[in-house]
Amino acid sequence: MALYFLTKSPTYAKKTEESINRRREVVCQRLNKNYKIPKNSDGEIHQKVVQELTAEGIEITESQYGSDKVVLRSVYLWLIETDEKKKAELAAKKSPASGVIKYLIEDNLLSWGDFTKEKLFQPEIETQTALPAPGPKLTEHAAGQEVIGNVNLLFTSLETMLEENKLLKEENQQFQKLHEDDESYIRYMDSEYTASEERLKELKQSMRHVHSTTLEQMANEYPEFPQLLIIAQKMKDSPVRRQLQLSKLVGRLPQTFAWQNDTGVMIYETHFLRALSDIRSDEQEQVIKQIGILSIQGPEYASLHTVKCEMRFPSSPAGCMKSRGAETLRFTWKKNGGIHLYWLYRKGDSRVRQTEA
Repeated sequence: MALYFLTKSPTYAKKTEESINRRREVVCQRLNKNYKIPKNSDGEIHQKVVQELTAEGIEITESQYGSDKVVLRSVYLWLIETDEKKKAELAAKKSPASGVIKYLIEDNLLSWGDFTKEKLFQPEIETQTALPAPGPKLTEHAAGQEVIGNVNLLFTSLETMLEENKLLKEENQQFQKLHEDDESYIRYMDSEYTASEERLKELKQSMRHVHSTTLEQMANEYPEFPQLLIIAQKMKDSPVRRQLQLSKLVGRLPQTFAWQNDTGVMIYETHFLRALSDIRSDEQEQVIKQIGILSIQGPEYASLHTVKCEMRFPSSPAGCMKSRGAETLRFTWKKNGGIHLYWLYRKGDSRVRQTEA
């Protein structure tokens, strides 16, 4: 059974609703030591969690159950991560666990050892068996015997070291496999959030349609208020106008790049286009001009101030670049065949560390 460590954070205990805290505790009791559901038992465990919490008068939906598993696993991965750069990326990633990690940071609970007082595995450094110090000058026979003894001792030491090396290699492979599982988990989470964003967009569009339809029905029922019909029509037309606006914006942007030793297409992601369309027209012109410079001169051009992103940025893949779009605007991009532009943000954005701004 996994240790339920979250309540050891005073800030988490204070700011988290009692029902949510209890919900996560019950879920945690069913996780293994790596904070995962045992293989092929998710459905059974979900049912047991629901039964136990229902008996206590606490409701838990399927999405809440999934979210609680993600929180516990993500926070655990953050606590055991020893690479400070990766740790910062995990903390900055937008996820259900980000708020919990923030509470732990406030309480200076930054590693697994802060909860368990146990050190994570570190391979022991074995000292090599010291060869005997040379003695006084021996006879030829005695010297030969000493050399043979030293050679035998050396072979024994080598055999021991080879055996230890084999064990270390096996342990390293296990850790690599664990790391691969974590990377797969992170990729899974990224895909889940992308899917969630798409579902949210669809839901917003459906709600807009419902509202406009209801308003249109009211306008037909009360013709003495013609303004209602005008508003309903505007609500229906709004998504179409937005798409048309983005299409016109793409037409003003460079479609290809031509560097000294490379050429290709420019690809603008929706997040980037929406952010660009929402800023002032003069700032739009500056950003478009800077992207034009990028497409012709390349990332080294002085006014772009291009650097590699140290942390994971919203709506942007790992290892992307950022360049200056205007005085207070930066955009993220990555060359992957073509040049993909992902996100436009203003300096001081709360989702970006100040050292990255």
